[in-house]
Amino acid sequence: MILSLFALTSAITVYRDAHYSTRVTKGVVYASTLVHCTDQTDATTCDETTVTLDVHEPVANASDGPFPIVMSVHGGGYVGGDSTQNPPNDYFAQRGFVAFGINYRLAKDKGLYPAALRPWKAADSYPHASWTPWVWQMYPAVRDIKAALRWIHANAHTYNGDTSSITLQGGSAGATSVIELALTGGADQAFAHDYTHELAASDPTLATTNLKQPAMAHGLISYWGALFAEDLMRFKDGTPRWSPSSVPTVAFHGTVDTTVSPESGTVLCGNLTQRGVPCRLVRLPGQKHACWNAQVALPGGTTVSIFDYAFEAMANMSNWTLVGPTPGTCAARYHQCGGRSWAGPTCCVSGCTCSGTDYYKHCVPEKTAAYEVDDTWLTNYEGMYVEGSEQGAVVEQGA
Repeated sequence: MILSLFALTSAITVYRDAHYSTRVTKGVVYASTLVHCTDQTDATTCDETTVTLDVHEPVANASDGPFPIVMSVHGGGYVGGDSTQNPPNDYFAQRGFVAFGINYRLAKDKGLYPAALRPWKAADSYPHASWTPWVWQMYPAVRDIKAALRWIHANAHTYNGDTSSITLQGGSAGATSVIELALTGGADQAFAHDYTHELAASDPTLATTNLKQPAMAHGLISYWGALFAEDLMRFKDGTPRWSPSSVPTVAFHGTVDTTVSPESGTVLCGNLTQRGVPCRLVRLPGQKHACWNAQVALPGGTTVSIFDYAFEAMANMSNWTLVGPTPGTCAARYHQCGGRSWAGPTCCVSGCTCSGTDYYKHCVPEKTAAYEVDDTWLTNYEGMYVEGSEQGAVVEQGA
């Protein structure tokens, strides 16, 4: 099943560096939903409103595309945040994706949730989980986010998006939400009714949410996400959502995160790899929650941002064709050297040489046997262990 997911994305070509300018369309309505419920288990006490997303598109030639898709879901503990926050959308749009930033109902909106799930308690899920959301906060949010994924499938063609390659990414509560979608939105559409049909008899706005559209996903980037959204569904029927059709995953977690326990990443990748699903657990030593500026240490003493690492790792798992220099190489670290607008060669160290015309010179690897690009940190799936610094990371390579 995993190989078939790779095959779906094998024709995707994207760029390591920013390649496109972007166009943003804000406030696109993707569904109607219920809010201001004086009794959050009774739809007759609610008001109806709409939920929106933002679209970040590459400004491209007519012949470019269709573009792969990334769906980004912000964090904020289900009590705050919006689609303008991390994880970033323009980062992906500049590299050849159509990126969708999702807004969803927060606790203050008082959305509807199933009365049957009221007894669930986050504190009973994982004893060391730290943050413990309430079901009345989480269920409406995840319901909206799943509706957004169905909307993207139904409308991606409008934005030249390729629904055969959809990567989900989220931070904190956003990651908690998309983990459930990634576990159950694989090729077999297992548990497709999660966060949807529990309210089929009571929520009239479900009719606006593309219910007949499969909610497929092909990759997941989790920034310090928890496992509560999955656990709530397991509470519902006693069945775990882990599956061999769950999607390839990259999971980041700070080692001193006191908001969402680092144990969550271990449980996530442990369950996925046990079922043959690739999962890279990236521990960020000394980092707390929401460490968006953290760096991942690479062999040879270089570092990359968590976004660059996630992008490269997901490309490798999903068999995307990458255009641009490999991270950590001289060509990636030094984009220009010399040239008429420069005082002279100002870069090109450690195996680099300056090459090009008088008007534009760039660093390239020296063509000697003594220098070879070491990208085994990306291609070895077994037994990987990279020691990091306080600013770096320990990477535990999943199968």
